[in-house]
Amino acid sequence: MEIEVSIISAKGLRNADDGWLSGKSDPYCICKVSGLLNHSNRTKFKTHCLQNTLNPVWNRTSILELDSRKLLEFEVWDEDACSVDDFLGKATFHSKRLVPDEVFEGDLKLTGALAQGSIRVRIKVLKTYDYGLMSTFCCCRS
Repeated sequence: MEIEVSIISAKGLRNADDGWLSGKSDPYCICKVSGLLNHSNRTKFKTHCLQNTLNPVWNRTSILELDSRKLLEFEVWDEDACSVDDFLGKATFHSKRLVPDEVFEGDLKLTGALAQGSIRVRIKVLKTYDYGLMSTFCCCRS
């Protein structure tokens, strides 16, 4: 199916830059279809990084292709210029929760070691594909 995914915002994120004079986290979010070895712009996208905030508002939207048996994964990271980015948490959304002609909008709790807060997403089914019964049983059509 073809879906429109909006990563709206996050709230209550952990401050991974909590050293003296360090400020706050510089978060960004990655959305991807789970279980794929290789990704394209139709299976993965990323928000821009916002500086010094624990409650970012990204409002980033992309169109993705999602198999009806897959999960969407949302990973939130703290960008660090001089070291490896810090993992702030992960949320998942199963495609079985999607209903054509309806929009899901809600908060997904972040999980993982030291994770805090949640992300707000909006997901809308744009197109479903009906391949027909023949494509299930045949490798080619005549």
